[in-house]
Amino acid sequence: ALERERVRISRDLHDNLGADLSQLALWSELAARDANRPEETAERVRNVSSLAREVIQNVDEIVWTVNPRNDSLNSFAAYVCEFSERVVTSAGLRFRWEAPDDIPAVPLPSDVRHHLFLVTKEALNNVVKHAGATEARVHLSIEAGMFLVAISDNGHGFQEAAPATNGGNGLTNMRARIADCGGQLTIHSHNGSGTTIRLSVPLPSLGKE
Repeated sequence: ALERERVRISRDLHDNLGADLSQLALWSELAARDANRPEETAERVRNVSSLAREVIQNVDEIVWTVNPRNDSLNSFAAYVCEFSERVVTSAGLRFRWEAPDDIPAVPLPSDVRHHLFLVTKEALNNVVKHAGATEARVHLSIEAGMFLVAISDNGHGFQEAAPATNGGNGLTNMRARIADCGGQLTIHSHNGSGTTIRLSVPLPSLGKE
């Protein structure tokens, strides 16, 4: 388990930080070369500033993920609420959050927490970039020993067969992550009527009650 965790952390550092830091270095060098062209320099600096903020956010996510103090359901809910609101509102969309007032502090294994967060993050990024929505909603609930997360939007939707021809494996990877947690991911979407992605994973400590 420790070895798997080390591999995961190293992969996150490489995927989330390595490429971004290389891009920052490149843009900084180009900005220096364009010093005598103010418009190009200003554009480079804006790009560097934007990417630097993304790097800071990625570091925050990695630190939150690996900190064992956050291995609980209520900690996950608090972090996802803050993260979701920031992503959605910074894109100019309305944000709605729905969750129980008393989410229990039951254990949530780090790998499950990690998979849930990345799938939620991917779903929100899809809303912001592709849905053509004006509003996004994140809904958390606990039912019969299961933890459920629903990410909805009021965008243009899609035919579920369409993403497979759209060049990406995003939905396949999202389903695989939730399956690794022993859970399920379902999608409800139709052209012109928005999309809802529902994640459900078992909570053994609740299921035994």
